[in-house]
Amino acid sequence: VGALTRFYAGLMTRYNPEFFIPNKIRDLQDASIYLASEGQFGFTGVAQTLKRQAKFEGESAIRDYLRGKDTEGARLYKQMKMDGSTTGGMGLSTRKQIEIDVESIRKINRSTPRKAAESVLEGIDNLNAVFEDSTRYIVYKEALAKGLTRERAAGLGKESTIDFNKMGTGGPVINAAYMFANASIQGSAKTKSSYDSCY
Repeated sequence: VGALTRFYAGLMTRYNPEFFIPNKIRDLQDASIYLASEGQFGFTGVAQTLKRQAKFEGESAIRDYLRGKDTEGARLYKQMKMDGSTTGGMGLSTRKQIEIDVESIRKINRSTPRKAAESVLEGIDNLNAVFEDSTRYIVYKEALAKGLTRERAAGLGKESTIDFNKMGTGGPVINAAYMFANASIQGSAKTKSSYDSCY
């Protein structure tokens, strides 16, 4: 059941070209509400973060990182990943990450169709990474600019949108039965908590 649910969820997110933009807008809304409720950020910090988004700082930095460029943004994104501020995201979480053994690598190397398929999947995952992590990146960068520690900045970045690594003991079972159950539960709880903190 879990495999079928993940596959269908992938069609709705990872393999759906219409998913990226609405998801990005949702992430910005979530981040704005969450950051406004954080004393160290407040509404001024939210405005600065949205200003960074308007310049597409996050998307540019992540693209540079994925292309292997040595830019300031790419280095900061690498640091952000090392600090644990990324989670995989809704799109990326639909693909189970597995270790590829030597035999599998040989099979891929010997098969042109498999190489092409792997290349397409990698491209899709990279596109997901740009959209999923760009909001976290601008939050992380703004937090550092405000003088917060790397640990605190990483925490704010990770929590600014849905943390897909966080779930209860029954989470995997619920998620296998109902698509995006974890994201829905977390999103509702976080919005209510942030709203209560603001007011």
